[in-house]
Amino acid sequence: MQTPAHQEQRTSPRVTIGLPVYNGEAFVGRAIDSILGQSFGELELIITDNCSTDATESICRSYESTDPRVRYIRNSENIGVIANFNKVFEIATGEYFKWAASDDICHPEMIQHLVGALDDNPTAVMAVPQARIFENHPENVYAGVEEGKSAIVNQNSVVDYDMRLFSVNPMDRFRAVLQTDHPGTVIYSLIRSSALRETGLHQVEGSDRLLLSELALKGEYVLVDRQLFFRRIHDMNIDRSRREYVAMVHGEDHPGLLTPPWRWPFNYIRTILKSRLSVPTKLQASAMVVAHSFRPRFIRKFLVPGPENYWGITRDKLRLVYIL
Repeated sequence: MQTPAHQEQRTSPRVTIGLPVYNGEAFVGRAIDSILGQSFGELELIITDNCSTDATESICRSYESTDPRVRYIRNSENIGVIANFNKVFEIATGEYFKWAASDDICHPEMIQHLVGALDDNPTAVMAVPQARIFENHPENVYAGVEEGKSAIVNQNSVVDYDMRLFSVNPMDRFRAVLQTDHPGTVIYSLIRSSALRETGLHQVEGSDRLLLSELALKGEYVLVDRQLFFRRIHDMNIDRSRREYVAMVHGEDHPGLLTPPWRWPFNYIRTILKSRLSVPTKLQASAMVVAHSFRPRFIRKFLVPGPENYWGITRDKLRLVYIL
């Protein structure tokens, strides 16, 4: 483990990085190293462990014992991904906040550049770094970044943001959030804590997109056009059954049903009504949500048997019912 020399910390550091984790022994050490190795020193790292059963606890406690910027909190039971993500922010004290995944890597200058972007844009709510996708165990994740290329990923793995996310028009930003393919990347940006505290910190699947839509109505997103964030793709974060997904999101005691499809537009419209938009703009945004929510893709999840079916009905189950 490599960490910079200890330095005195402000009572309330400018940046809090929150790292929720569950059974992350394979990658969490590298993720923590990339956070503690930041060139920006005024930060704290809060780790909320969702009752891991592997070596995650011992790994994280070793960092806590050697670096005063690290605070490790272990849940007594698995409360689900969403509640654990929300918990780490509720503990945060920094002016700016960033969620961190236990298997991703941050460039050493990432926080420095993101803080500078928010400092220079006081009305902005979020600073978004350029991101790349990589697989498994790279020897040098930063290789070739300064030259605009990478030794471990090809050009197609650069996250292609919808540039409407960075519009000064809140409706453009809202539409882009609804339609983006990358809410799970954007949510790991640096967020102004005061704006984040005004949101609902929603307890539903897809809460990252819902939260981003709420922030998009509050203020601008600033793009930092440097490759500073690296998202890891591996079997453990993509291969899950529907039941495993529900348990992961909500905790082991959840009854097993996803949020009903008809709740999705309701959640977004409630977010719109809470915003400071004009009445005509709120109506326009609400109509956009309704049209988006009833696309064929979402209707299929409710009506068509398969792995994404809301009721958990698969074609195999239908065949069994027919045979019986």
